[in-house]
Parts: sequence; C-alpha cells; structure tokens
Amino acid sequence: MDEGKKKGKAVVVGGSIAGLSCAHALIAAGWEVVVIEKSSGPPTGSPTGAGLGLDPLAQELIASWLGRTHLLHDSTLPLTIDQVIVEVSMRNRDNMRKLSKLLNNWSGTALELFGELNFLTHWKKEFEELETKEEEDFEGEEEDCSLLGVSKDRVSCTSGFGISGSRLQMVQLVKLFVFKIPCEVQMFKKAFENEATDGENNINWTLTRDENFSFRAAHWVDLHSLLYSALPPHIFLWGQLYLSFCVSNDKSNVKLKTKILQTGEIIEIVGELLIAADGCLSSIRRNFLPESKLRYSGYCAWRGVLDFSDNKYLEAITGLRKVYPDLGKCLYFSLGYGTHSVLYELLNQKINWIWYINQPEPELKVSSDMIQKMHEAAEKVWVPELARIMKETAEPFINVIYDCDPLEQIFWDNVVLVGDAAHPTTPHGLRSTNMTILDAAVLGKCLEKWGVESLLSPLEEFQSIRLPVTSMQVLHSRKMGRIKQGLILSDRKPFDPKVATPEECHDLQQKNMPFFGEVP
Repeated sequence: MDEGKKKGKAVVVGGSIAGLSCAHALIAAGWEVVVIEKSSGPPTGSPTGAGLGLDPLAQELIASWLGRTHLLHDSTLPLTIDQVIVEVSMRNRDNMRKLSKLLNNWSGTALELFGELNFLTHWKKEFEELETKEEEDFEGEEEDCSLLGVSKDRVSCTSGFGISGSRLQMVQLVKLFVFKIPCEVQMFKKAFENEATDGENNINWTLTRDENFSFRAAHWVDLHSLLYSALPPHIFLWGQLYLSFCVSNDKSNVKLKTKILQTGEIIEIVGELLIAADGCLSSIRRNFLPESKLRYSGYCAWRGVLDFSDNKYLEAITGLRKVYPDLGKCLYFSLGYGTHSVLYELLNQKINWIWYINQPEPELKVSSDMIQKMHEAAEKVWVPELARIMKETAEPFINVIYDCDPLEQIFWDNVVLVGDAAHPTTPHGLRSTNMTILDAAVLGKCLEKWGVESLLSPLEEFQSIRLPVTSMQVLHSRKMGRIKQGLILSDRKPFDPKVATPEECHDLQQKNMPFFGEVP
C-alpha cells in the first residue's frame, strides 16, 4: 500500500474460512480488519464440514498468506488422481446372478415370469407404486401392450408381487421387465467382465481417470487453524452476534450493531466496508435480496471422517485399500444406481467419505435410528469395505445439499458478499472453498489498487471479475450433481454408466469445470 493512501477499515461478518481469507487478503492490501463471529472461540472440531479439496491457485494464495510455503503442504495430502468408477454391492450381485440364470433359461411368457421374480426386493417399491395408479394414468399407453407382445385382453398372474393386475398395469410391468431389469442385468454382466483382482469380494470398473489432477486434500478444521494462526488474534471479536447495519448518507462508512452473547450488551462498530462472509444463509444478503431462496438439490449427503490413527480399524482400512488402491493420492467418485459416493484420505490417518442420496428435503437433526438405517442401506448399495467404513465412523452427519441461482450483483454501496453468501453451490466441483479463497484474493487486490477514497470502483471491478466465473461454476456443479445422481436434466437423459459413451464419461472429470485452469 502506498504511504499516501488512506488506510481503510473493513468489518467482516463470519469467522469461517471465508472470513479468515478476507482478513488475510485485506491486511495484505493495507487495510485494518475486524472479524465478528458468534462462536465463542476458534473451532477445535469441524462443525461445518469435513474434508475439502484445494486447487493449485488456492494452494498458492494460502501459501502466500501464511508466509511459509511448507505449512500448507505439511497439513494436507496430495490428490493427483481424479477417478470415477461404478460399484456393485455383493448382496445385489447374488441376485443378479440368479436373475441372469432365470432369464437365460426362461421359456414362458414375460408376464408369467413376474411371479418368479420375488427375490428382487430392491424393485418392490416400483411394483407397489403400480397398485396405486388409476386407469386414466395410463391414457395413451394401450398401444404399448401389443408393441411389447402382450395381448390387450390378457390379465397377468403377478401374485408373486401381490398385484391383482389390470390390463394397463400390466403394460407398465412389462415395460419395467423389458427395459429396466435387463439394463440392470447388463450392468452386472459388465461388472463381471471387468472385476477387480479380488473378484470374489469387489466388483467395479472405471469410467474415467485423470492422473494430472493437482489438488490437495485438507480437513476443514486443519485449514481453518492454519489461516487463523497466521492472523493477529486481536482482530477477532468472538462471541458476538451480528444484528444489523446501516450505511451513512454520504456512503463514507457503514455502522454495525452486534450483541455480545455472554453479557447481552449491544455495541456498534464502524468501518468503511462491510464484508458479508456469513455463509449460504447470509442474513446480510437477505437485506438486499429478500426474495432470493436457496434451491434444494433433490438429494442430501451423509458425511463422516474415520480416524484410524490408533490401529483400531486396521483390518477395515486394509480391506478398503485393496478396493481403492490409490487412496492417499486419489479422489474417488463411485457411482451406484441413482446415487454416488466420494472417498479420499486426509492427513493424520483419516478417511473422508460422502454418500449422496436422492430423497425429499430431510430434517437436519440426526438420530441413532437414522444412522442405523443408513448403515443398513449402505450394505445393500456399496461394496462391503466401504459400507464398513461408514458403519465404523463415529458421529456421521447430514449435509442437505442446496445452491442458489446465480445473483445479478454481489455488492451494494459499502457492502459486499463473498464465499457462500455470494454464490451458494453444490459440492460436486470442489468449488465452495476454492471460490471463497479466490473471492478474498481478488477483493484484496481491487481494494489495494483503488484505495479507500471511493469504494465504487474497486467493488465494481471485483464484481465484474468474479460474478461471471462463479455463476458458471455454480451451474456446472449443479449439472454434475444431477448427472451423478441419475437425475433428469433439461438437455439430456439421465446418465447411465452401462451405456455411457467415452465422451459422456469424460464429461465427469473435474477438469471440465469452467475456468478450471485459467481464472481471470
């Protein structure tokens, strides 16, 4: 900062990684900074996240703030491989072998076969839903009977599924049999042909693999601790709840009111700039955009970190490394039927896992019954080694996955949004933390360039640089999530790993994120 320039003061609301990154960037730009955080002190656990991935630019920026390049390297593990695989659980494999044998030797009609399929319990819900349908629900589908080789007058014997079977219900059953079940059989046949070396225990095959991935894996609390420790402790006002703000008539400053939670005292803080780093539920954003709502993605995520440093889970980890041999350097995405999981290793002998599940918007409170049901479901969906890691993890938690349609602006007068307050995003592009860090760095550079005399110029430049980038990345991450969850998109059919082309598989790679390697 030039000696002749006035030194500005920024008040940052939010003491998470976004707030700490802004503190680093603005101090480097010559600004005075105050950080307001309602928590009573810096976290020792990870209340808002578990593992995260840092891209090369974020790594470079963090290293510059810390002043010692080895600190970040020593606190993270490499992610040099980005790999997407398809996994098949042992339990379903046995059913598919049975179904394949039944189909290969069946000589009767398709409708008669339904009575023999009662072992396919994972299709039970689809059959039961047919019972609730009315005749008008099938309007226009009568032709499908004859197209599928079923007489329009034929009534089925589907007692094996407890369905009485009207003629049009049978149309739907035959469709299920003709299209869906054989597709699943083909998926398993493909798995049998491409089994891992430990073929009796694991079935998977690779859709895509990028060995030029240059991310690093960090635990949220470790990264927060690094950033916090490198800042002056006096800039933090812990245990203070943001209440409101007002901008002066001449736009020269902004005044905040906060409440000291321990005493209830209301205090005022004045600065030239208010930085809203208060997350995806930002109360500051609501002041300007009261109609802006978060969008539920249609799925949530079970998450957890298994600490195996005491060798208590040595057998489980040994088994896991046989299935995922590149743990310690690979970001694994495993696709199942309408679901996917993420797996990678963290420093200090920890395994980070995420499992995305399509479902109505759930409650955030996790009960022991919910965890038990999750463990049971995992045994049916994933290979035993991954299911065991999920079961052994203490205190798994749920992330309800939201994002927000891109905003048209992210600053008003002396107030600017950064991080998740500016662009709530789904996690599928590993963007949230990386976008946050770059927001802070660009904001700091713009303020350093223009000074404090007129905030309009630096904030306009900041918005013009960041908004196009973050908007495209949020939408791309949304698209990737729907693809990996097998959900419908407006411009394509649900992704099917059984028939996906090499080009479609290549689209799953992280490097296809807009501005992945060249951020303005």
